[in-house]
Amino acid sequence: EAVLDALARVTLVTDPKFRAIQISISNQGLVLTARPGAHGEAVEVVGVESGVEKMADGAVITMDVNADYVIDAIDGADGETVQLDLIDSASKIVIKAPADTSYSHIVAPVYAPPATQRAAA
Repeated sequence: EAVLDALARVTLVTDPKFRAIQISISNQGLVLTARPGAHGEAVEVVGVESGVEKMADGAVITMDVNADYVIDAIDGADGETVQLDLIDSASKIVIKAPADTSYSHIVAPVYAPPATQRAAA
């Protein structure tokens, strides 16, 4: 629920055409960022309960994704928690629901052009 709420807040300022946000995960938690653009900028930090201990200290995985796809994947999962499996910045995110082992949803990274390029398009 905390991740969905944070995603909803961040997407308020995204470009409606691209809906791209940046997801960064580290030992410190999950950071959701809508890059600066015509509608402003938003940053939300969400604590994570487990799993990031497998990352090396100081390691960060960052990727751009379509926020709507992430929201749909998390919203469709049963239970109170979701698991986000990431390998690196160029790989997909696999979203799983620990309460339903048959649930698995893939979200691929997207290329989000800088705001100046989006404005010219």
